[in-house]
Formats: sequence, structure tokens, C-alpha cells
Amino acid sequence: MSNSTCKRAAQWLLDHDWCQNTRFVDEDGLGFETPGLRESYGACALGAIDLVSADEDEQHNAVKALAEQLNEKQAADVARMSLAAYGERHECYESIVARWNDRPGRNVNQVIDELEEA
Repeated sequence: MSNSTCKRAAQWLLDHDWCQNTRFVDEDGLGFETPGLRESYGACALGAIDLVSADEDEQHNAVKALAEQLNEKQAADVARMSLAAYGERHECYESIVARWNDRPGRNVNQVIDELEEA
């Protein structure tokens, strides 16, 4: 299920917009962290997964799958920092994805590619 969740998140980003340093942005480009607080016009990788997940288990599994994929690839340094800080908890996986998404120089195409591959 996490693979299809990540693919749906990638499609959501293709259909809307991607952002950094906040989970969601509204139509004015203002960031917010809680889904449903306002209409989302853009999202980071975590936000897109949140929006397309049917429930918390699906969301956790998709975030874990993406984080583990990133750990095996170019973001291993980010993953090591997060694992040291959080251990093997969901917060660790969210931290890996958030740090990777928010890294300066990251672009939407890289995010979509990783989501589609997860």
C-alpha cells in the first residue's frame, strides 16, 4: 500500500504545488502544518502523503518506505542524523523525509521521482 500511497502523493504534487519548510501552503503561499486547517494549494513530501493517505497506518507506512529508500540513497547523511536523534520511531522517518525535502537546492522533480520510486 505504501508504494501506491507514495505514487498518489507524487500525482498530488504534479496536480498542485510543492513547498519546503512547511507541510502545506494556502493560495496566498502562507504555510501551515495541520491538514484541513485551510485548503492546501501546495505541500511538501510529508504533506502530500498526509493528504492522500486513507488513515494513519497508511501514512506511517508510506513515510517509512520513503525514508528507508532515502536512507539507501543520497540522503544517508540526513538519515544517520535522524536515526541518532530519534531511533527507530515514526518521528525518525518523518525527520528523514522532512530534512531531505527541505534541503536547499532540492526541487519538485527530485521529490516526485523519489515518491514514484518508493
